Amino acid sequence: MVDVIARHVDTESEAQALLDNSPINELRDLRIECDQESLLISGRVCCFYHKQVAQETIRNVADGLRVVNSVLVD
Repeated sequence: MVDVIARHVDTESEAQALLDNSPINELRDLRIECDQESLLISGRVCCFYHKQVAQETIRNVADGLRVVNSVLVD
């Protein structure tokens, strides 16, 4: 169980780092949360394209977790 929690913390940190280092400024303001089943992306962006880019950016590190995109488009 401890290994699973540690792995999810690592996954959350890695996903957040990907967004924090994105060339798209808006993605740097998004937040990642991880639970036992999913990675949740939250925050606001100006267009649907950026919402999709955020989702695809973290999909590669999701490590079997479901990606939940709760980003709002203004």
